[in-house]
Amino acid sequence: MCTYGWLLLAVWPDASLSCASAQPTMRSGNFKQTPIMTTPDTDEDVLALRRSHPQVRFVDVLLADLCGINRGKRVTIDELQQVYAGGFALPGSIFALDVLGGTIQEAGLGFDEGDADRSCVPIAQTLLPIPWHNEAAAQVQVSMRDHDGSPFFGDPRHRLAAVLERFTALRLTPVIAIELEFYFLDPQRTASGRVQPPVLPLSGRREHRTQINSMTDLDEYSAILAEISAACALQQIPSGTALAEYGPGQFEVNLQHSNNALPACDEAIRFKRLVRAIAIRHGMEATFMPKPYADMAGSGAHIHVSLLDEHGVNVFADHHPEGSPALRHAIGGLAATMSDAMLIFAATANSYRRYRSLSARRRRTGRHAPWDDAANRRRAAAAGQRVSGSHDATAAHLAGSRTGIRTQSIHSRLFRRGFPAAIRHDASRRTAELRIACLATRIRVVRTKLVTYRFIRTRFAGDVHPAQRLQ
Repeated sequence: MCTYGWLLLAVWPDASLSCASAQPTMRSGNFKQTPIMTTPDTDEDVLALRRSHPQVRFVDVLLADLCGINRGKRVTIDELQQVYAGGFALPGSIFALDVLGGTIQEAGLGFDEGDADRSCVPIAQTLLPIPWHNEAAAQVQVSMRDHDGSPFFGDPRHRLAAVLERFTALRLTPVIAIELEFYFLDPQRTASGRVQPPVLPLSGRREHRTQINSMTDLDEYSAILAEISAACALQQIPSGTALAEYGPGQFEVNLQHSNNALPACDEAIRFKRLVRAIAIRHGMEATFMPKPYADMAGSGAHIHVSLLDEHGVNVFADHHPEGSPALRHAIGGLAATMSDAMLIFAATANSYRRYRSLSARRRRTGRHAPWDDAANRRRAAAAGQRVSGSHDATAAHLAGSRTGIRTQSIHSRLFRRGFPAAIRHDASRRTAELRIACLATRIRVVRTKLVTYRFIRTRFAGDVHPAQRLQ
């Protein structure tokens, strides 16, 4: 992500440095009931791990950067108490790294401040075993604090917490679910250095066709998908439906709805690490990058959002075809703020390769209301052109929605009275395509001024840069 996109969450109108979040508790619904995360208790978390997994000798301490790449260190189990006591630090420049690992000095977090370290605090309920390691190991996710102990503004987890606090003031609670698409790849590249689909585990063929929702493809990858599902259970990742997507070796996994967006995004980060690691165990690679193939479908991330009031009622629920006023306002706010947030939604050069290949289907417009019964009415926003974590995109989506609800804005081209549904959908598609065409040019100019030479080099590369292929 370039400096502009990195700074955007710091100055976003709905993001403050205060990160306390006291969310209402859900009374019912088909989503996971999640307690509010607090500062973890050292004895409780560490002793629980020692009791349940006495063989653990090492712990990976993880902090995801703005490109969704996990950074951190591996410590011994005996050093874990020090981590929980506040004795673990990482450089703040982690949040100024581009996708190739180069520090964007314009962010002011590199040489300007001596690449200063900052304390990193473990996130409650993320100290979990790593089932795919041969050696006995566990992992814990952390968030970064500034020198004075306040939430570090560059950590997108704090930005999301601040946005959630704004919803609490409105007596609303977001319920989110994240869908993640990814490809399995052959570790061996083609003669021209390009990626290729893996050899199918059962038939031994190398498939180049596309078969959406193919049960045959699910059967071929049954062993690796089963191991991913089992590892998700051990890692407390609420994985659900899995389906074969458009591309060969491409799959989508849905994570269950949660009434707390913070741990839901933490789970999405754990899921991506898990899938990559298990793919290696099966002789493959896995990538979540938006456009690994020039001539095949790209991969996306969809964030489903509904809002519950203080009584647990979905404010988007309505039998009207256009949804409730709150739903229309939320979509209008997202449409109004989407251009400002494009460098969050599409953080790398590879993201724009997928934009150029977008189809005319309504699901590709960036936001839509999926078909469902009134009680489960929700808004789905596609953050699928990005190589990034989930906290920043979720924060941007929710902040845009809140802006629409607060100002009661409605996107005129999306909801114009008297227009048949087909015309409204076509207007949505054309508006989104026009925005994309204009924004791509504007954003490239901004990016050229702000990013380092190594990032610019990938921007104009004809194919995927080797260092970017697995991000």
